[in-house]
Amino acid sequence: MTASELTQLLPQKQGDESSSSSKTIGLMGSIAIAVNSLAGPAILQLPFQYQQSGIIPTTICLVAVATLSAYCSLHMASVVSKVPGNKHYDKCIEFSDVYRIFWSERAYRATQILFYLTAVCVNLAAIVDTAQTVDSALGLHAKTYGYSFDKGEFISWSHRTHCTRYMVKRGDCSPFEDPDKYGQYILTVGYLLTAVVFVPLCLMDLKENSALQIVGFVILMTTSAYFCLDLSQFHLTLEHASLWGEKWDDMLGVILFNFALVLAIPAWLHEKKANVGVGQTVFLSTVISAALYIGVGLMGALAIPKVNINLLDPMVSGAFGRGVQVAASIFAFFIIGLDIPLFSVLTRYNLTHSGLCSVDFSNWLVVWIPWGIGWAFYAGDAIGTLLSWGGILLLSSVAFILPLSLAYRALKARPEEAGAVEVYGPFFKTFKQQKVALRILLMTATASVVIAILGEFLGDQATALYLSSTNYLNSTSVEDLLNYSHLMFSEVFMNNSTLNTTWW
Repeated sequence: MTASELTQLLPQKQGDESSSSSKTIGLMGSIAIAVNSLAGPAILQLPFQYQQSGIIPTTICLVAVATLSAYCSLHMASVVSKVPGNKHYDKCIEFSDVYRIFWSERAYRATQILFYLTAVCVNLAAIVDTAQTVDSALGLHAKTYGYSFDKGEFISWSHRTHCTRYMVKRGDCSPFEDPDKYGQYILTVGYLLTAVVFVPLCLMDLKENSALQIVGFVILMTTSAYFCLDLSQFHLTLEHASLWGEKWDDMLGVILFNFALVLAIPAWLHEKKANVGVGQTVFLSTVISAALYIGVGLMGALAIPKVNINLLDPMVSGAFGRGVQVAASIFAFFIIGLDIPLFSVLTRYNLTHSGLCSVDFSNWLVVWIPWGIGWAFYAGDAIGTLLSWGGILLLSSVAFILPLSLAYRALKARPEEAGAVEVYGPFFKTFKQQKVALRILLMTATASVVIAILGEFLGDQATALYLSSTNYLNSTSVEDLLNYSHLMFSEVFMNNSTLNTTWW
């Protein structure tokens, strides 16, 4: 396909936001956006995964998926640069635009739908998690309120007594956990406060959000370092996490869901400063994110026997002391919460910059509808199902399989065009070599998604049985750890003169 033929497929109409776009995002903002797209609340789910799947398999899987994600992102950047006249990313080309240019109109429409559904899935999960964090903070220190629509009455929740990890695992320290008591459809004070804070941010553009993403990045790094420091005071032992593990079926699915950098690449390319390197940003952010996952995951797995499925829950509930509770609450509110405006902006850009929707209508689709229905997912297991299957079926396809398929088609459409990004560095320079490399990456991504889906089918029931077993609920006693000096260190943060053995 010639350059003139491809030019005819460029977006002829763009949303209002594109007219004011300028290259203002520097290296720090770029890394912040990238790391926040890659690493977030799932960091505190990795200790459980390390204990289930083993240190070596989980680490290998993390490194492999991170590497695959980096190559997907670099290929997407290379494809965007192959658009005629866009060698330096001067044109406003969004995620779905390149599918129309190098694939077909049908592919463009399909990716618009998939991108939107993926963003809504991610944002609904983040909205509910953030709202539950706010309600938890209110209820553990005073009282939080809500309205149960199926019961037709106002409800309240509080839990001022000390929360132990056992109580957290049973759900005693989670706000409005019992649907029989509180109802299935609840609108809470925490949800309303979360909306007041984050809805205005969802209506901003990427340049305005980049400053907030830097704040989120600093909080992510600071709190992660604090968690590692606190966990290092415990007795780190392989008795808590083996080298090879015992259960691997859902490992790949959990990890795949967290690497969604490629979704942010096209919008970021148009607004980054010219001196910010694509490869530098992608690989640096990937290394930082992988290091965070491995570091916090390993520390939590080695330090805590029978760790909670999400270590954030007992941290926010105060089971690890006041200092960790404050840090975890800040982590949950900002790190989870700031994902919401980021994905809202990216999805709105994808809808408006190609002329598919007006800015006002896209705000309804991207902002008002998710926030309008998110409260319905607050109670019950619906949000867990949404996270699990939405992540695997939608995000895994959009973030891995489709970008590599697109790169393969773009390579065949413009074999003479090298693109502005050297995806493989000094290697694989010829058309044939790049074709083989892309086929290998595409087969790897497809196999990973298939394995993840099969793993979810096989692992759901086994995981549910384990989480309800006495082996999981009745954690190893802390009595054998009392002689270690870390307990004295923990008491400082707990603000308590004596350590209750039921803390665990």
